[in-house]
Amino acid sequence: NLLINNDEDDGKNADVDEEKKTFIDETKLNLAKIRLNMYNIIMENNNPDDCAKKLIDLYLRPAQEIELCQMIIDCLVQYSTYKEFFSLLGEQLCSLNKEYVKYFEQVFEDEYKVVDNIENDKLIKVANFFSYLLVHDCITCGVCIHF
Repeated sequence: NLLINNDEDDGKNADVDEEKKTFIDETKLNLAKIRLNMYNIIMENNNPDDCAKKLIDLYLRPAQEIELCQMIIDCLVQYSTYKEFFSLLGEQLCSLNKEYVKYFEQVFEDEYKVVDNIENDKLIKVANFFSYLLVHDCITCGVCIHF
């Protein structure tokens, strides 16, 4: 067995790995900052219409818009009872930008996949949220294929 140690290649590979790591870390850091910004806007507003406009004004990319929909779910489950504010916010986002319809449908599918792992009190709030969006035609009945 012949073992060849090429230190020059090892250094180059280490640099490439470090660049990838830095890029991933910066991406995670940016996502954390965006999530914090979303959270602050949501939690500091009492008016769902104003809140939706401020969130739309963030000019999020599609992946970040899906993250916003998930952030709304994360915020609403923090309360001890269901708050209609979040449903009204979801409705307003869907009316301002039709892309949010598919984003909320995707989040519905994601939540449905882990429904067995959600605590009952949180599940009730999430169910109320999505039932509101369904009843008010904010998301399509196509999500019901999961039942």
